[in-house]
Amino acid sequence: MFSLSDVATAFLTYKEWPLFSTQDPNLLCTQFAGNNGTWNLFVQCHPEQPIMLVYSLFPLKCPLDRQDEVMILLTRLNDGLLIGNFEYVYSHSEIRFKTSINATHMEMKLEICDSPFYYNLLSMDRYFKIIEQCIEGKSVEELLK
Repeated sequence: MFSLSDVATAFLTYKEWPLFSTQDPNLLCTQFAGNNGTWNLFVQCHPEQPIMLVYSLFPLKCPLDRQDEVMILLTRLNDGLLIGNFEYVYSHSEIRFKTSINATHMEMKLEICDSPFYYNLLSMDRYFKIIEQCIEGKSVEELLK
């Protein structure tokens, strides 16, 4: 029987995305190049439950003096998203987009990865430039006109 981690690994291999090893056997890492930027993608599979989390990590750290404005932007971007959400990790000044799937009653096939991966990647790519411009100093009001 395949685990969700096996399915995620097979999915990334099938898509010919590079796999980078990590210390954690339940954590996969790859890199993705969208139309608007390139970033790391982390896939965390729960070791005991069929739950998979997919994180796109924005490649730029948020400067301390831009945290408030970036938090406002991420909150506004989250309003209206149907699947997934932007997160801000204060301890690392890190912006990421998260999607997930609970595959409890699903057959372990590659197709179960489509939605959490593609919605994640498309969302990060869609808002990449806006987030980048906010980090660089533009106001939320300017960016969301």
